[in-house]
Amino acid sequence: MNKTIRRVGGLALVALAAVLSACGGGGSDAGCSVFSTSCTTGTDSTSTSNTGAVSTSTAGSVVLTLSSKTISASTPGTVLALVRDASGVPLEGVLVKFSVSDAAIATVSSSDVTDENGNASATLQPVAGALGAAYVSASADVSVSSTLDTRTVFSVSAVDVALTAASASPVTVGAYGSSVVTVNVAGASSSSPVTVNFSSTCVSAGKAILSPMSVTVTGATASTTYQDNACAGSDRVSASISGTSERQQVDLAVTAPIVQALEFVAANPAKICLAGSGCAGTAEIQFSLKDQSGKPI
Repeated sequence: MNKTIRRVGGLALVALAAVLSACGGGGSDAGCSVFSTSCTTGTDSTSTSNTGAVSTSTAGSVVLTLSSKTISASTPGTVLALVRDASGVPLEGVLVKFSVSDAAIATVSSSDVTDENGNASATLQPVAGALGAAYVSASADVSVSSTLDTRTVFSVSAVDVALTAASASPVTVGAYGSSVVTVNVAGASSSSPVTVNFSSTCVSAGKAILSPMSVTVTGATASTTYQDNACAGSDRVSASISGTSERQQVDLAVTAPIVQALEFVAANPAKICLAGSGCAGTAEIQFSLKDQSGKPI
């Protein structure tokens, strides 16, 4: 009976020794526990949370966070990477490369350099009409010989926003005149702002100005001012919502400038003489037509 007890005790001691060894009783894994869910043993490790992910090594760490785990066409996301050395000191001037696992769902600014606080950022923008989930990743050199890659998941949700109508006041614009273009926006709010972009053919050609060309709104309308710069004809102003196929248009009738003056420019040569007097008897004279604003026509 006593012999059996001693054998059981020996087995118990062996089991206990194994537990103590796993819990960090010695060796390079000191500090790890059999009751923990993760353990860093000097090699690279990654952990995730509701706000992002952290990758660590003996050389440093990269913390990757998102402004929101869910993005939409009206609310793109901001990706922030915090780079630190092994002592936890932020690293300035480190190149951070960003990428997404599925380019059909979203795009991200390709790279940024950390500031004095060790932060580098990028904009995460969903692809128009795309829904789903993907990973956004950040890669940074925390030392000459150590590169850390960190990733976290995000999702793209549908957003119920629309442009319902566009109008201009006035619709007929005098030469070098202006008009206010307004588009109605449905679905914008303080929690889901909508970015509306404006464009036109004459603006692209440098013959008109839209100010602003992009505006973020939380209400029911978005407006811009159209300023003619000798467009002279019909110009179509388009409004669109970033990241969506939503678009509305309004046509403006822009009056052409009128001739207001004829202005002497130059004569070549500046002096002429009577025929046979030994100098040029003819000259080329240049004039410029000017409109009501004094601009050449």
